[in-house]
Amino acid sequence: MKAKKSVLAILGGPKTIKQKGPHFIWPSITDRIEKAVIKQLYKTISIYNRSGVFLEFENAFAKYHNRKYALLCNSGTNAIHSMFVAAGFKKDDEVICPAYTFFATVTPLLFTGAKPVLCDCDENGNIEPDEIRKKITSKTKGVIITHMWGVPCQMDKIVRICKENNLLFLEDCSHAHGAQYKRKVVGSFGDLAVWSLQGAKIVSGGEGGILLTNNKEFYYKALLLGHYNKRCLQEIPQTHPLSKYAVTGMGLKYRAHPLAIAIAFELFRNLNRYLSIKAFFAKKLLMSWVK
Repeated sequence: MKAKKSVLAILGGPKTIKQKGPHFIWPSITDRIEKAVIKQLYKTISIYNRSGVFLEFENAFAKYHNRKYALLCNSGTNAIHSMFVAAGFKKDDEVICPAYTFFATVTPLLFTGAKPVLCDCDENGNIEPDEIRKKITSKTKGVIITHMWGVPCQMDKIVRICKENNLLFLEDCSHAHGAQYKRKVVGSFGDLAVWSLQGAKIVSGGEGGILLTNNKEFYYKALLLGHYNKRCLQEIPQTHPLSKYAVTGMGLKYRAHPLAIAIAFELFRNLNRYLSIKAFFAKKLLMSWVK
């Protein structure tokens, strides 16, 4: 007797999971996260300078990625805007961008007056290095990449292309917290890098973003864009030419919320454990696919 063929639920067959959703909520609010938020709630819900949970998170995040400077923002999009302003992109400049990415990787560039030049992707959905070469002109000033869905780009080739053509190299690591390329963590290859700390990300504060760089001039410009007054006065030396703009900055406020960073910090402390769990299930799925 022939075995009865099962029909997939999507084609009208019975559902495997019958309980009502949502079936999984991220981030999982643990006792530690709850205690961290309550503790921060009674400390302060607004931080004007580089102190408290901002200082602790930035130091830990910069150390993890072997970078000198870290700057928290209230979203990944604003961190990307800060990165473009810090890089000094301006009208008539061209910046090569991935054609396949979340649009906020590219749209903040429009506020600088620079022109995004879209570049096709490889089989992983990441920007294709050979296509980058084809897009370079005398106006090209930089390349921004996205490590799509946590899969690192072809870093060796892209870094070489940027160095050979004297281009700034920017990384959007919003999908790729803790991901590595040849045992080197993403976000440590470029001149500037950013991460989103939005709700769905593996390190999440609900909303938030962070910028990293080794270049203090880039860091000071990012500070002036969205962290005017106390933080700029605290960190930009009075002898520096930009210090005279510290009080007003560029007129924007991109500060993160301390409660969001308290949540993100607890998740960041467990990043390597989460990555191990993610790798375990990814392996299971791949084995099922091969079968």
